[in-house]
Amino acid sequence: MIACLDGAIGAATQSNFEGNFQDMSDTSMEQQHEPLGIGNIVSETFSILTGNITAVLILGGIPSVVSLILTWLLFGAAFVTGNFAEDPTGLPANFGLSFAFVFVISLAITAVAMALIVQLAYDSKAGQAIQPARYVQPALASAFHVVVLTFIISILSIIPFALFIVPGLWVYAVFSVTIPSVVIERTGFGALGRSISLTKQYRWPIVLVMIITGIISIVINMVGSIVIEFVPGGVIVELILLSVLYGITYGIFGILMVLIYDRLRQIKEGVGLKGVVSVFE
Repeated sequence: MIACLDGAIGAATQSNFEGNFQDMSDTSMEQQHEPLGIGNIVSETFSILTGNITAVLILGGIPSVVSLILTWLLFGAAFVTGNFAEDPTGLPANFGLSFAFVFVISLAITAVAMALIVQLAYDSKAGQAIQPARYVQPALASAFHVVVLTFIISILSIIPFALFIVPGLWVYAVFSVTIPSVVIERTGFGALGRSISLTKQYRWPIVLVMIITGIISIVINMVGSIVIEFVPGGVIVELILLSVLYGITYGIFGILMVLIYDRLRQIKEGVGLKGVVSVFE
């Protein structure tokens, strides 16, 4: 299903949407700059995903299993499956503290998963061999900065998202290439400023990319959730299938971030990832 989206997305989005959003970007109307290439980015995101689906599921699915098991152990199966009618045990006495703990750990796990996917997308875009085992050490080395910066970005987005979804997406657009900057360029906390600089003049096109990709991801998750409902096997099987679904979601957005990062560097610095030597050696 995912593979069928590649060609149609590119042509449909490139001409119809990008020009309008480009005019809304944070730059003067008379200043001309090269388009982001929305259709190409969305199409290539799913092309890389489907072409490396096994590696994506390993890198994104295993962290998802850890997060789901932790949630299950602390809160029960209902918080994993969403079926509270079959697990009426209620909330634990220390729910608030447990929830905060799970939130922080899950955020950290998500950040590490994204760091792993970023390396896969980087190597795929650069024409390098995909070697999942080789990505673990760099991901762990950058984990502290990735986790802290992910938390900061989440906090900065809370108020804009509470006011309206679009301002929150704009904030995410501003910081959309933070993780690639940390993992690929090893910029540490300077990745926030690096992302602000790279995304300048392109934030509304990035918002559109995220909306299009987000809608497709929601459809995939809805279809996957329906399928999971009809698969027998109990909580363990459901947990595994949910991990696959979450792994695909991590894959989509991790790859998307790298492609946005790559395109912005091509435009602004004349440097792309294709054909370069892997920085993860």
